Amino acid sequence: VNVSTTGTGAIDLDGLGALTLSDVDTANGAITVTSAGALTVTDVASGTNGNISLTTSSGDITGLATVNAGSGTVTLNSAGAIVDDSDASTVVTGGVLTADAAGAITIDSTVASADISTSAAGAIALDETDGITLTDLDTTDGSITVSAGGALTATDVVAGGGTGDSVTLSTTTGGAVATLVTGADAVSITADAGDITIGAVTATAGTLGVTATTGSINDAADDSTADFTAVGLITLTAQDEIGVLGSGTDTDLEFAASSSVNVSTTGTGAIDLDGLGALTLSDVD
Repeated sequence: VNVSTTGTGAIDLDGLGALTLSDVDTANGAITVTSAGALTVTDVASGTNGNISLTTSSGDITGLATVNAGSGTVTLNSAGAIVDDSDASTVVTGGVLTADAAGAITIDSTVASADISTSAAGAIALDETDGITLTDLDTTDGSITVSAGGALTATDVVAGGGTGDSVTLSTTTGGAVATLVTGADAVSITADAGDITIGAVTATAGTLGVTATTGSINDAADDSTADFTAVGLITLTAQDEIGVLGSGTDTDLEFAASSSVNVSTTGTGAIDLDGLGALTLSDVD
């Protein structure tokens, strides 16, 4: 379908089976589309920051290309998977992105924040063009991979499942804040530029790695609770200091009991670690 408004008014469409949104746009209004079959999304745009909601009661949201709500909210609800069109030049644009699916989710985005979850087995892969806050990302049984082109804040990111269901977060600039990050297997957090601050990061069954290529790694809070918990080796690499918070009474990084660590700085900076129980220093330099 090709549907558009030239004045003020919303669009509300209901597909009785599979539906392709070739070009759907409003000049000033929200867009709501439901489909009883697969929903192919080629070009959907709302004027004056109108909210966009796309839902399937059966089938995937597929061929996800351009969805532009300005600073409005984009909501994607799929009875199956949510499948990107594999073209990095077409993105989902909005203030808040909310996506729920009974399967895997792949999205290219330019949004301020994201709340994404799966209710069945399937991974989440999010490729963000600039900074983003991951308000709540969780999988039932699948890995989570997020790459960002700006500051990345992981408020609540949890990958459920088992072997291979890891969390991988990376940003090219702006640093990262990992408030709560848990992987059923491993966890990896990388910032090519900027500092990384840590709240609570857990690799339930695997290794844990944090790399601040041109910055530091420090505790997000002046506290004595575990910042890192992992069954496997915990590896921290930074150009600057590791575990030297600027102020407070407990400024170092805390490791759960029985941790094994490999910690190194590549430039100027001290290392300050606190084991909350037995601690193995595999390689610290």
